[in-house]
Amino acid sequence: MQLPHSMRESLVDEIDEFLQAFSSDPEPEQVANFIVEQLESYADSEGIDDILQTLEEEGELETSLMETLESEMGSNDEF
Repeated sequence: MQLPHSMRESLVDEIDEFLQAFSSDPEPEQVANFIVEQLESYADSEGIDDILQTLEEEGELETSLMETLESEMGSNDEF
């Protein structure tokens, strides 16, 4: 599933604003939770059902999207 361009742009803008609100580095869990909430919110507004399940299945993730995001952010030195 490829998210619509406008949805991706809005998501990136929301994440940027979220990260700028922190004076120190946020915990990966906080960021992953925010991303998942934003995805669900945008999907609801666009009439997309079960976006998390779809992304997890199409991405062939071994764990939930939330857990995958947390793990990837926690192991990434650039984050």
